[in-house]
Amino acid sequence: MGVPQYKGDITQHAYDGFEKHYEYDEMLGFLRDSANFMSVRKGILRELKECLDFDVNDDEVISVLTRVVNEHGFDPDDIKGFDTEIVAWFDGSKPPSRAWATKLCFALQLNNEEAGHFLWKVCKLNGFSVRSAEEMIYCYCLANGKSYEYAKSIIAEFAKEIANNPQIQEYKQLVQECIRKKALEFTVRTDTLSRIFVDLKGLDEQTFKKRMVDHAKYFIDYSVSAYHEMVAIYEEAKKQIKKDRPVVVWLSDTVELQDKDAESGIRYATRNFSSPRKYNVVHSKGQIVEKQFDGKYEFDCALIWQHLVEVNISIGKTQTGEARPIKAISSVCNHIQMLLESLPSASRLQELTRPSRPENATKNSAARMVFVFLYFAQFAIRWERYLFDVEEEGEAPEEFFSEFYEGLNELLENCGYGYLYYPNPFDWHILTCVRLLDEGTKSDDELGALEWFNKAMTEMAGDSDE
Repeated sequence: MGVPQYKGDITQHAYDGFEKHYEYDEMLGFLRDSANFMSVRKGILRELKECLDFDVNDDEVISVLTRVVNEHGFDPDDIKGFDTEIVAWFDGSKPPSRAWATKLCFALQLNNEEAGHFLWKVCKLNGFSVRSAEEMIYCYCLANGKSYEYAKSIIAEFAKEIANNPQIQEYKQLVQECIRKKALEFTVRTDTLSRIFVDLKGLDEQTFKKRMVDHAKYFIDYSVSAYHEMVAIYEEAKKQIKKDRPVVVWLSDTVELQDKDAESGIRYATRNFSSPRKYNVVHSKGQIVEKQFDGKYEFDCALIWQHLVEVNISIGKTQTGEARPIKAISSVCNHIQMLLESLPSASRLQELTRPSRPENATKNSAARMVFVFLYFAQFAIRWERYLFDVEEEGEAPEEFFSEFYEGLNELLENCGYGYLYYPNPFDWHILTCVRLLDEGTKSDDELGALEWFNKAMTEMAGDSDE
């Protein structure tokens, strides 16, 4: 599912929204307004008009979609509970699950490429994975106008064909072992599989089935690349924080230094604890504590995550430095609720980088947003340091936004994640923050990109109390 070159009306509107170089309050107002972003209702309405050529008004979309689903020929068990589900999709309480989204692709008579974009843009789900045998069969059937029930029959036939193949389980165990040992070259790459299954339209069914069986052991149901890249950008974010973390006195590993030029006579800085010795550090309650480090000290996941999603002290002097609050949202429109719930706890982040569960980096519902956020965070910290005339490794981009957009989209594509999409509020917010880097060096009283991101998230969380 490549990045589309076209822009529909909704996409163009969202693109225009950050091209205007909004001030902070204008940006926040744009972000709060759900009319500026893609929704399930808008997406399904568009597909009904463009793919099925129905002349549908907004108030008719539920009844028309219900008729389309009922007439498609699904097995009654496959659409059990549809009446309840459709209400949830359209009132904004939850998007379609992957199973329901796939059925909608068949009901709307999308081809495989259109279905990939529908999954991501409308349902906020990654496109079809070439690592999943089931999803490749769905792609084949969509590409060739087959029904959902027909796809199920091929899936059942394939499962029976490979049921007693010991190589498949052995290969999955080999992959797990190689991941734990950090060995990189041990499987057919995803782009190789993509080339094998790229031209599905018009492909003879027996040829397709043979290809599926011939490559059965490679369908491990998750992306190894996604896991490796998730770990890599997490480590890069950690590296950038270690190099230059802002002054936050409650961090237990912040070293107190005497500085005659500082207004208070004291400044705080992060030091590399690679050499064993005693340090005076600022404890969590503000006391100065002498602490012995053995040279093996590492920032843990909780500390890294707390820094990246913290309420920055520049938001208000009353903030305590606790992690950005995620409150229960009841009075805020759904797209903001999903935005606020997108970044998980530190323990959930650890799950995404755990070598024993590499599938989490692909299957976890928050994985793609965490991936985008980590890439954004390390990018912003690194190049804001450069903008403040601190020496930085590598040559600076001529345009930060283009470098970010193109670099991240390439990674997202390689990992099987959805590409950056302007009408997705999370992506829009990230991209708007990145544009700050191209505005040049900020004055001391202006927010940086990561601070801007956190401030907006915090204020939107506060909307629920109003």
